[in-house]
Amino acid sequence: MTKQEFLNEITGRRAIMLPPASARALELANGALQQMRAAMMPMWFIDLLQTAADGIMLGDADIFGITKTERTHAGYEMPDIMSINRNISHIGGMRGRTVFGRNALFWFGFDAFGRVYMLDNLNASPVREYSDPYKAMFDCLVVGKV
Repeated sequence: MTKQEFLNEITGRRAIMLPPASARALELANGALQQMRAAMMPMWFIDLLQTAADGIMLGDADIFGITKTERTHAGYEMPDIMSINRNISHIGGMRGRTVFGRNALFWFGFDAFGRVYMLDNLNASPVREYSDPYKAMFDCLVVGKV
């Protein structure tokens, strides 16, 4: 799945997309992730946040950006990528990984080598590895819509 196919699919499903992030804000966010020993954002994710959306919401699912936002229709806040990873950094399976999305069933993350995973939301153990990061994000969002 290409980035454009992913964006076409989720916008067709009425995903809420936040305005793109600035290059400087992404640089600062990557530095914060590195300081907490999480994986830095890979280029495909930086490109998505900078050119398409600094966070995506669909149903109860989120792709985190660098800006937290209120989910007024759901009554809770979508955290920024640094906050969510800081909050779960105590879980043993998170060292060297960064969670970039969530739905009611799973977390979605990448590691320092650029591998993308569906993770168990209790212990962060990998449930599935993806060769296509856009397919992972699509799965994250669509499961949250069901």
